[in-house]
Amino acid sequence: MDGNAFKVEIAGNPDPIQTWATSFGIKSLQKISAGTKVRFKTLVKCTDSRSCNIQAHRDELGNHIYWQYLGFIFTTQANEWITYEWTGIIPAEADGCDIACINLGSSAEAATIWFKDIEWEILDYDEDGIIATFLGESQHRPYVSYTGKYNINDSYSDFITASDGTDYLALETKTLEKPEDTQVCFWMGAQQAHLNGKKSYVVTFDIMGTSAADNQLIHFYDGSESGLYIPFNITKEWQRITLKIIPQDYTSSFALYLGQYEGTVFITNVFIYDAAYTPKLPYLPTVDLTNTPIGFEVALPLAIGDTLQLSTIVFPRSVSYDAVNWESLNENIATITANGIVTGISEGISYITVTSGSIPNLHPTVLIRVHAAEPVAVSSITIDPMIVDNAKTGDRINLTATVLPENADDKTVTWSSSNESVATVSTDGVVDIVAPGTAVITATANDGSGVKGVCLISGLSSLDDVVYTSPADKKDVYTVDGKLIMRSATRDDLNTLAPGIYLVGDMKIAIR
Repeated sequence: MDGNAFKVEIAGNPDPIQTWATSFGIKSLQKISAGTKVRFKTLVKCTDSRSCNIQAHRDELGNHIYWQYLGFIFTTQANEWITYEWTGIIPAEADGCDIACINLGSSAEAATIWFKDIEWEILDYDEDGIIATFLGESQHRPYVSYTGKYNINDSYSDFITASDGTDYLALETKTLEKPEDTQVCFWMGAQQAHLNGKKSYVVTFDIMGTSAADNQLIHFYDGSESGLYIPFNITKEWQRITLKIIPQDYTSSFALYLGQYEGTVFITNVFIYDAAYTPKLPYLPTVDLTNTPIGFEVALPLAIGDTLQLSTIVFPRSVSYDAVNWESLNENIATITANGIVTGISEGISYITVTSGSIPNLHPTVLIRVHAAEPVAVSSITIDPMIVDNAKTGDRINLTATVLPENADDKTVTWSSSNESVATVSTDGVVDIVAPGTAVITATANDGSGVKGVCLISGLSSLDDVVYTSPADKKDVYTVDGKLIMRSATRDDLNTLAPGIYLVGDMKIAIR
């Protein structure tokens, strides 16, 4: 033993030797999810040149029931300590595995190998990647579509060949117009879908949202009637999504759509490889937003006269850039200020672009759809005065209707009387008292909102119309030709009453 090193003796057995690091007290990684990015680092020396690799297994007891080759290969230098570091992604086939085994390559010669300072680490994901903004009426029904579309052409040249000769599918990023009902799309053509007899693929990508959002959907369309919908949850932390795709129709193209999310998500490290074999050196292309043109298309609704503030985010955050310039391609539809404030001018669509001289290849475009302003309905009507209880026959009263809100599109009203034999009303709210009695004057909004305001009218006869007889024992009151005949009281008797309205039978008398 050399310090904290552990020694492995190889007797020249032609079969590889699996050596469990845990047997030497070395910490291992447990239950690692597919797509996890891990790093292995160690010091190693050997009495003879020798190759090594690392394997993973699923069995908690260490039984040899599942092995996953992770691609750790090096050749030691005889009797010299060398540092080896390996970084890789756990593939889909190794989901849930443990990493605790070092596989020593076979050789006809015996050898002794030492390992020390072994380190395992799960790495965080970088924040470099695609920025996707989805706008929706709800989480489950997107209002508009967004596209950051990864396109793989139907040609073998789109495969990337690793140093060990393994072919990997790289994702080519292009500026594309928005297809129907698409958010983020990973697409593979028919020729590649069945290339070299490969029948299934694994798609992995890293994703993080600006806010948590449950019950999102990934839609895998492979030419079948409806395709496959896979639920997942977006979190505020980076997570790896890993899908094994088995197309039903190997002669058709297939597509993977990520959608139904309201907010902003970041996507990076998109990787597609053939699931028929295990990649030895997983290729994870990182999209460089500073050098790769990417088409963004988001339809934003905006009413005529309303404003909308736009802002920019540049990833990776470490990139420095000049001030951005905003431009509207149709200022008759929408205008934009130097600060990114959009104003709707007239109905139609206009593209808003933002550019920066330091990032010439990146020019996000926002589609603004300007529509007519929503009509503002009447919410209340108040009539002044609200009660008229001292009107006399022949009186004329001017009513005023106050309509709210102030910006209501149609503030006109229609006047009506519930009893025109007592009171009539003109189209501009002038009331004429024509007879004693009661009536309700109503002002109804003409905008179809159904809002109304009311005024209560009590029409009375004038005291000048009352004829008083000489005193009598009876206290009956009669009406003759519109005059009041009172046999039980004199004018002086009435004048002794306090001012007010007095009911006599079914009539009203006002004492002033």
